[in-house]
Amino acid sequence: MVKFFRVLFRWIVILLSTFNFLFAEVEIIVPSFDKTEIEVVYHNGQENDPFVILISDKDSDLEQWKLFKDKLLDKGWGFLGYVPRVFEYGKEHRGTRKLWRKKSRYATGILLRDLDAILMYLELNYQTQINTNRIILVGAGLGANIALIYAVSNKNIKEVVLISPGREYGAVSTRSAILSYGNRPIMFMASEEDDYSYQTCLDYITYLSGSNSFRVKFYYVNKHGMEFLTDYKVIRDIFSWLELHN
Repeated sequence: MVKFFRVLFRWIVILLSTFNFLFAEVEIIVPSFDKTEIEVVYHNGQENDPFVILISDKDSDLEQWKLFKDKLLDKGWGFLGYVPRVFEYGKEHRGTRKLWRKKSRYATGILLRDLDAILMYLELNYQTQINTNRIILVGAGLGANIALIYAVSNKNIKEVVLISPGREYGAVSTRSAILSYGNRPIMFMASEEDDYSYQTCLDYITYLSGSNSFRVKFYYVNKHGMEFLTDYKVIRDIFSWLELHN
């Protein structure tokens, strides 16, 4: 009888370990095209459910997504989160308009290829847990700009949510992207006290005036980007929008 309970205990430990592996958030290193290592957090989901990629603002902490991730876990949706790399430029990248355009294309191109690398890695290693036709991008600050531009380059992205987008952050400009986004669902938001992002959202409304698939929210709080992720009302507003399409 003692031997039976020992064997049973071992099997329970194995099953619990397997359960934790399948359902715990894990840290993964994804190699990008230039061998830069991208640190991401990943939580699997069901193949038929949406999969959400959380793109942070520069120099931010992935823990700031906690409320948002908790809501995703409640719904059983898988997710991946990461912080974009930051570029440093010398004097040769400043000054003339020509050099500024070169800087913008350089930064944007690398950030988009990082996302390509992440999606390719997911498809190769987690194919049965991700529906590549139901990927949602949620970005804050610089992450919002990256999400919008990437969605334009990859038509498999189902929809995007932009928290405090800007016409340009770190040479990553969104004007041509919003004009090319099309009629896929898109939500964007800003604080009315955040003049730059607020005006950007007003511009987006003009550019999307012929679309019936967008929602804009303005808030009377002094917050920007990742700071919105501590606000339960904002989280509810985002998920009420996502649930309309998923």
